[in-house]
Amino acid sequence: MLGGYLPIMDDEKVTNLMDAYIIENSIEDVLTILDSAPIQLDLMPERNLVQLTNRIPVAHLAIERGMKGLLKRVEGGQEETHSLGNLYSSIKNVDPDSADFLARAFKDAVEFYGYNPKRSGFEQFKSLEEYFSKVGGKKAFDALRYWAIGDPGTGETAIKFISPPIHREILCALRSLLISRSETTSSRVDSQILFAMWDRRHICLTNGDEERKTAIELYRNWLKNEFESPRAALWSKVHSASLSFGHEYIDQVFKEGWDDIQQAEDPAVKYFIHKLTYLPEGSQPQHADASPVIDWLQQDLYGQVNTPKGTCLGFVQKQPDGAWAVMPLGQSAKPIAPAAWKLKDAKNHLVDRQTFKVTVKLGSDSKQLRVFGIQDYFPEQDFSQASSNPDDMNPLEQIFKLEFWDEGHHLSVGDALAVFPSAEMEQGFITILKGKVIGVDEQSVTVKGTITASLNEEVPL
Repeated sequence: MLGGYLPIMDDEKVTNLMDAYIIENSIEDVLTILDSAPIQLDLMPERNLVQLTNRIPVAHLAIERGMKGLLKRVEGGQEETHSLGNLYSSIKNVDPDSADFLARAFKDAVEFYGYNPKRSGFEQFKSLEEYFSKVGGKKAFDALRYWAIGDPGTGETAIKFISPPIHREILCALRSLLISRSETTSSRVDSQILFAMWDRRHICLTNGDEERKTAIELYRNWLKNEFESPRAALWSKVHSASLSFGHEYIDQVFKEGWDDIQQAEDPAVKYFIHKLTYLPEGSQPQHADASPVIDWLQQDLYGQVNTPKGTCLGFVQKQPDGAWAVMPLGQSAKPIAPAAWKLKDAKNHLVDRQTFKVTVKLGSDSKQLRVFGIQDYFPEQDFSQASSNPDDMNPLEQIFKLEFWDEGHHLSVGDALAVFPSAEMEQGFITILKGKVIGVDEQSVTVKGTITASLNEEVPL
């Protein structure tokens, strides 16, 4: 070393330090591998299986190596086993403090990712011992390594009990033990929020600026004292009516910190930020004229959301954290909510996104009806019938199809009508479909007519 000398150590101490360094870097390398190629969920289960079984054995080996490193640091020996449960039992016997921290870190990670051990299929998250008994045994390790070339095997498979985020967090806990940091998932995320929102901002006072000083104190209190954690503070602010603190300088500080934390690479931070976008309970309007139904493809876990007549709005799927992922059918200019905490809100979001109200005028009468489709593209032309009777149409006429929510539209062939999106009545111009009904098939109504734009006034037929 330049400017000094290495301290004199005996061979055993050098070996132990080198072992700890190698194990720590081994874990760090595996974390880098896992983070650089996160699992991308696919509709094909086989692809999900391939991704899982390519990653979990690597994580298992790194966990095994870290636990053996802890044992060697205490008692100098090394167990020749691939069973994570056996290794954890040995750690409990010789290093109870480390074992207790691993148990606490596991419980913290389970709570952070919202896994409910009381939920069917999630019982393995009751404790670290239970998790290792399901996914960390030698048989599970061998089955995962040789799944593609080995025999199918018999008995219970470990794959359905595995959580890649939990495997990763066990690795993070082992790494923190090796570097004497004892950091859990939630404390790590809190630290990164504090760094992004405070330490990295280099907040400074301006001499004599009492208004700025007061604003800084209020901001500090919000982030560090007012809530039980920085995560809770950020959660409250993001879900409040405004992101402003009422002071230009602090608003800029918050914006820069918020931008930084959204760019974080840590998967746990990414998950927390992603969870902030979930639809809160009761946030979605419930339309009295539109009650969707679910055709369960996997009971209470994965279903197709339909109109009463069977038109598909999209799909909902229960996530590991208990929220409902929302997967609309088709395209729209409206943003997609990634998930909703309650199934009711997920269904209502699909209705609100995939349908809209139109005003239908028949002579002097008018009524509001719900149609299936995207208001941005109203009305949608029916090209399948556009050239069926070209001699009967003038150059401006086209064929359009309106898909109503149900059969309660009471429209008949021959009706002359005008239709326009109800929401446009609040705008300067409205888009009007004027024409004649030429076909009715339950909730589907075919109209031959023209498109015009009119000022927001009485709509003539």
